Amino acid sequence: MKTNVEQLSPISKKLMIEIESEEVDRRIDQAYREIRKHAKIKGFRPGKVPLKLLERYYGKQVIEDVQKELIGETFPKALQESELYPLNFPVLEKGPIERGKSFKYAAIMEVRPEIQLGEYLGLQVEKQEPTVSDEDVQERLEQIRKSQGKLKPVEPERPVQEGNYAIVEYEAFSEDKPLEGMKATNFMIKVGSGDFHPDLERGLLGAKKGDQREIHV
Repeated sequence: MKTNVEQLSPISKKLMIEIESEEVDRRIDQAYREIRKHAKIKGFRPGKVPLKLLERYYGKQVIEDVQKELIGETFPKALQESELYPLNFPVLEKGPIERGKSFKYAAIMEVRPEIQLGEYLGLQVEKQEPTVSDEDVQERLEQIRKSQGKLKPVEPERPVQEGNYAIVEYEAFSEDKPLEGMKATNFMIKVGSGDFHPDLERGLLGAKKGDQREIHV
C-alpha cells in the first residue's frame, strides 16, 4: 500500500491511497472462489461454473465487495501511518477496480490547523527538572498497549458498546436535503472516543451489524 498526503488548505488535507495490482487480483480471485462454491447456474453443478459465466452474473457484486473490503482494511492503517486525525467524516473519491491494475482512492478531510511558532530565539526561560509520576508511567504504558493492539471482529449479533470500533456508511441531511460532501462508506469510528459529535457516537450505541439508524445532531 502506498500513501500520499496533499495539503488542500490550512484545515483540509487529501489522503491518497494506492493498493498494488497483485493484491487487487488476489481479492478478486478469492471472491470468485467463494461464489463458485455456492453459485447455482442452470446446466452446471456448484463448484463447476466457468469463470466467464461467474463474471457475467456476479461481476458487479464482486467489484463492489472487493472495493468495500479493501477500503475498510486499508483506510484506518493509512490514517495511522500518515498521522492524520480527521475532524469530520472524510469524503471518499474511489477509482475503479480492474484486474491487473492498482486500486486508487482518496479521502478529503478537515484537520486541525498547524500552528506556526513566532520568534522565540533568545528568550530567557527557567529550566525545570522533569518529574515522572506513577500515573505518567501507567498512562504511557496504556498508550503503547493501544497503539500495538489489533482489532478483532465481534459476533454479528452483539450490539455496539462504548469503546468499540464500528465501520459505517452514512449520509447527512439538512431539512431532508442531502449535504454536499457529507456522504461516505466504510468509515471507521471509535464509539465514545469524543473525536466526533457526541450525539452521533451515542446514536451508534446498541446498533448491530446491518442496522440502519437516523441520528439527529
